[in-house]
Amino acid sequence: MTLSVHSVVGAGLSVLARANPLTAFVMGLFSHFVLDAIPHWDYPLKSGSGGRSAPMYEDMVIGRDFVFDLLKIIADALLGITLVMFVFKPEFRSLADILTSGIFWGVVGGMLPDFLQFLYFKIKKEPLIAFQHFHTWIHEKEKKLNDRNIIGPALQIALIIFCIYLVPLSL
Repeated sequence: MTLSVHSVVGAGLSVLARANPLTAFVMGLFSHFVLDAIPHWDYPLKSGSGGRSAPMYEDMVIGRDFVFDLLKIIADALLGITLVMFVFKPEFRSLADILTSGIFWGVVGGMLPDFLQFLYFKIKKEPLIAFQHFHTWIHEKEKKLNDRNIIGPALQIALIIFCIYLVPLSL
């Protein structure tokens, strides 16, 4: 799933549960793996090496392709954060408000596994190795819709819309 989906779902769950920061973080983290277990589409990253046939050895090569991939990833994360801010309207007046917000920690928990995956590509030490093994297992390649460039993104957009409409109806 994209970072946008992970952030909206993590925030949405924290709002639904009226979660404290720790619970919101755990809910976001757990939801990341549940979502990744569902057949889904991921946008291509050209800076990857090692291929999907050997995901435990995969790396992201720093270079021209990496810069474009990084811009894609940043845009995806910012889209998710923007949707969260627009839809759930958290009242952040200070840094303390942000750091004590369940919504913020739901977003962090939802996106964190993908950032840890990048750290694994660069560091390849425990506990990142165990984490990458689990993350790769959840992402079983038979569950991918990467060759479905219409239905894959459409399903993720539908999931975001569902989450956006479900949360207010449940409050």
